Amino acid sequence: MRNALFYKYGLSISDIYRKDNYYYFFYDDLKYIVMSHDYTYKDLEFKLYLADYLKYYGIRVHSVLKTKDGNWDFLYEEKNYILMCLNYDWQNEQQITLDEIITFSNKTFLHHKPISYAQIWSEKIDYIEYQMREMGKDYNLIRDSIAYFIGLGENAITLSSFGKSDIYCVSHNKLSLDPLYFYNPLTFIIDMRIRDIAEFFKRLMLEKKFQPSLFMIGIEGLNDEEIILLYARLLFPNYYFDLVEDCLLDGKEEKQIKEVIKNRVYFEKNFVWLYDLLGFLPPIEWLDKLSQTNE
Repeated sequence: MRNALFYKYGLSISDIYRKDNYYYFFYDDLKYIVMSHDYTYKDLEFKLYLADYLKYYGIRVHSVLKTKDGNWDFLYEEKNYILMCLNYDWQNEQQITLDEIITFSNKTFLHHKPISYAQIWSEKIDYIEYQMREMGKDYNLIRDSIAYFIGLGENAITLSSFGKSDIYCVSHNKLSLDPLYFYNPLTFIIDMRIRDIAEFFKRLMLEKKFQPSLFMIGIEGLNDEEIILLYARLLFPNYYFDLVEDCLLDGKEEKQIKEVIKNRVYFEKNFVWLYDLLGFLPPIEWLDKLSQTNE
């Protein structure tokens, strides 16, 4: 990689380090990372356009450097890489907060193509069911639990039909609270402004750190139809389906799925609490029953 950076950028780097899925080095008191991607060049340019859009509003996204040839990426060991300079305070690095996510979500973006969560989620469930038929016979824990999580997903699909949002913004394909990834243009997509907020609270539920008071702050400024969509995103168990794919396609063990299943009661408790608190969500039979049980 050291030779590639000299050839492509004219940089003479004495020390370069590898961590997880990226390389990093320091140059003129700045920190740089080199990260691979598998996007088309057109898709990469769109993500960099979104990064410029956020920079215009003062958001400290990573700066992507062009090669000496004027390209945004370069080929190294049969993978495409980009070079980025970190613009956040990496010497005092802290997790991303809800306030920073809301700041992202408030930078609205004109987006002419509507996004249908119901269609996306239906296709996801169909794909998971197909994979289970083809490769799932030896995964007893998944086979015993998948009906419950598909049911959650179908509830989310039904609920999403009652919600609506015409407000789009730059979001993340998978929300990370690590600023290295949060401010990384490779993670940027366009979605409804409730996406990252919902995924933030879903993450807190997975970590058993959900705070009702913080949730109320998170939904300030959202209308009722957006809150319905946000609740639908909370219900949809993408975290479970991702783990199923890890097992079926990558051969990983079911250990993490066991942890998710153990958290069912905690999730349901918070689903019911929010369902009762909001008061205007369309009726969901099993939540109604749990709510009456808790009275």
